[in-house]
Amino acid sequence: MSEFSKIGESLRNTQSPTISYWQKAKQLIEDNPGVKPGTKAWSDLCGVNHPIRPSSLDQYQEASCLTCFDAGWVVDSKDYHAFPCPDCSGWDAEAAKFSTSGIPKERRSLNFSEFLGVDGSLEAEKAAYDLGLGCADFSLLLIYGRPGNGKTMLAYCSAIEAKKRGLEIRFEVIREMYSSLRGMIHNQQDNEHWVQNLMRVDFLVLDDLNFIARDGRVNELDWQHETFEMIVNYRYANILPLIVTTNKDIKELTEPVLRRFRDPDVGRIVYNRSPEYKKSRQKKK
Repeated sequence: MSEFSKIGESLRNTQSPTISYWQKAKQLIEDNPGVKPGTKAWSDLCGVNHPIRPSSLDQYQEASCLTCFDAGWVVDSKDYHAFPCPDCSGWDAEAAKFSTSGIPKERRSLNFSEFLGVDGSLEAEKAAYDLGLGCADFSLLLIYGRPGNGKTMLAYCSAIEAKKRGLEIRFEVIREMYSSLRGMIHNQQDNEHWVQNLMRVDFLVLDDLNFIARDGRVNELDWQHETFEMIVNYRYANILPLIVTTNKDIKELTEPVLRRFRDPDVGRIVYNRSPEYKKSRQKKK
């Protein structure tokens, strides 16, 4: 048995995630400096297909620092005084705040001033603004319109405002979300908790809904419809903010989903009338 196999077997024989378990993991990584958390070699070392010590920033990712588990701070067990982690370098609190949001780094400074003077976007802008600031009288928002007219940008701005209020946010491009789920299913990984996280996160954006309504026949899109409807239904029932954007005619969407967004007490459907975001921005300048 190789040394890696011995270590993996040792970890698998640990029965519960106690402090000694994590200390053991830390010791193993210190004894094998060439193996870094989050890499395939680390997964092979541990012999599991889930994080042996989840990051405090993302429970589905391996912690890169086994001292603070990516929190950036450690707490003295005697006086509970918090101090910066001595083993982390380059800790960026602002970047960490958005690290699990799904919002690209280059988009994190966006705000609604980007839309001042953009033709036809006023209704969609107001709805996204109100939801992001927490002053909307609805929790589900469906924004539809032609491709490239700023729907995604509005969703970014709304989510960023929600983050400023201290909410945990997630931004998912729907086709990428399904690609990740398909990969988890193929690799026999547990995807249930990942989906539940999307259902329960404080503020969720699902961008670029592109599949059409079911025609009554069983097909490969059924599981996608079911996953999407499950997320929408949960957030509808629990009045949790959700933004969905799409280029499709809303008549192509499934009736159960449309009913949620059409509910006057919970949902709002807005047509973004802007012809093209970039051209409108150029005219504004």
